[in-house]
Amino acid sequence: MIRRPPPATLVLAALAVWVVWQALEPVRQPDTLEAIASGDGETAAASDEDDRDRAGAVRPDPGVDLANAIARPLMSPTRRPLVDARPPEPEPEPQRPPAPPPAPPPLDPPSLVLRGVLEAAGRRSALLAPPSGDGEWFASGDLVDGWKIARIAADHVEFENDGRIFRLDLFTPE
Repeated sequence: MIRRPPPATLVLAALAVWVVWQALEPVRQPDTLEAIASGDGETAAASDEDDRDRAGAVRPDPGVDLANAIARPLMSPTRRPLVDARPPEPEPEPQRPPAPPPAPPPLDPPSLVLRGVLEAAGRRSALLAPPSGDGEWFASGDLVDGWKIARIAADHVEFENDGRIFRLDLFTPE
């Protein structure tokens, strides 16, 4: 014995068929889409009047190019990739980094006189002064006229600047 489905099931099935039929309405009329895509005004105008009478009909924007949509159906096994008709934009030339600024000229050695060396608590200090004037005490690592005091020995001081070494003796040989 075959069992009959309840009436509500039949109504729902009929409603589903009607919704699918309405959804496929534009697809069932390829002449209308081709006329819109080709820009044929008379056919497109006539189809617009027909579309106004149908509820839920798809009305494409007149500014949209549908030629690609018709030439490349979405679910077709023969679908081809979209070809961009615009020419490619030229690539900008890579910018060269600016040239580094020229290196500053090397500093002249300081014009100082070593007046004395003091050793206290295991650390040495040097009394450095201009040729005529009072001096100041400096420790290793201090900067004097852009030169770093690299080493203080009992009889001389060594300055360093950009890998160059300058030695200032306590007593200048005659």
